[in-house]
Amino acid sequence: MLQTALRMEPTRVVVQLDDDPARHLTVANLCVANARYFGGGMKIAPLAKLTDGKFDVVSIGDLGAPRILANAPRLYLGAHLGMTEVGHALAMKLVARPVDKDQRIEIDVDGEIPGALPATFQILPKALRVRCPRK
Repeated sequence: MLQTALRMEPTRVVVQLDDDPARHLTVANLCVANARYFGGGMKIAPLAKLTDGKFDVVSIGDLGAPRILANAPRLYLGAHLGMTEVGHALAMKLVARPVDKDQRIEIDVDGEIPGALPATFQILPKALRVRCPRK
């Protein structure tokens, strides 16, 4: 976390949630979560429910490295949503793109880098069938 915070530069993105108007954001991190935890135990989306059919979208504004590090315990405890620089919303669909079309903003999906913005994330209800044996 220390290395990431020190290298981090704020990123300007355009984000649209569901059918709402698109918004310009400056973020240190934009997280589209279905579950509560990521990054080695950080409780990034403490209100997330796997079965509610919505993503928890958490945007962490331009805090700067010192404030990110000073507030790291809040991230691990899930107490960061009350910070003025942190936004939280629910959405079934999120579309994100760089403000500057020439800027490459990579996407981190569970530790993998599958590509870069623009990207669309969408909940597909009942798209996965799971078969479990009865006990």
